[in-house]
This record gives sequence, C-alpha cells and structure tokens, in this order.
Amino acid sequence: MGSVLGGYLPNLWDESSLSWWGLLFSTLGGLGGIWLAARLTR
Repeated sequence: MGSVLGGYLPNLWDESSLSWWGLLFSTLGGLGGIWLAARLTR
C-alpha cells in the first residue's frame, strides 16, 4: 500500500510514475509500509 501511494506522489506535480521520483517515492513508501507493519505486529 505504501509503495502505491508513494508512486502516486509524482503525479501531483505532473511527473510520470515511471520517473526517478516515482521510483524513489514508491521505494520509500514500501519501506515505510514494512516498518509500520513491523511496529503494529509487536
């Protein structure tokens, strides 16, 4: 879920989801989702 939302962020300033920004934000969103899931399952 985090990677989907992170990949969508560049669309807010008319940048493609397949750009470097899309890759960066989808990676950060994915890592954030993993971190959040680990925190919630403790």
